Amino acid sequence: MSVSMFAAAMLYAAPGVECSIYSTCKRISQKLLRNVANFLDIIYEALKVPKYKVLRANMEELVVLGPEGAQDRRTVNSYPSKVNSLLVTVEHLDERAVVCAVDLRLIHSTLEDAVKCTGA
Repeated sequence: MSVSMFAAAMLYAAPGVECSIYSTCKRISQKLLRNVANFLDIIYEALKVPKYKVLRANMEELVVLGPEGAQDRRTVNSYPSKVNSLLVTVEHLDERAVVCAVDLRLIHSTLEDAVKCTGA
C-alpha cells in the first residue's frame, strides 16, 4: 500500500516524473498499479482539483498529462520481478533520481527473529 501511495503522490506532485515499481509477481504488479490509480483519485477528491487526463492505462503502465503543459507527462510503470527483492525507482526530468531497495529476505529473517524473541 505504501508503495502505491508514494507513486500516486509523486504522480500528482512532480512534473515529468517517471516511477518504476518492481514487485514480486504479475498479479501483485497489476494490483499495485490499480492502487496507484485509486490513490490518485483520492488525492483529486480530497483536494477538490480536476483529474489529470489519462493518456495511457494498461496492465503495466499509467501515463497522465499533468497541468504544466504538453510536455508534462507523468508515468508509473509496474513490472513483475524476482521474489528476492522489491525495488522502486523514481526518475525525474532534471536527472535527479531517488532509488529505494528493500531485500525481502532481510525482512523475513528480521520477522523470524522478532517472533523468536517474543515467543509467539
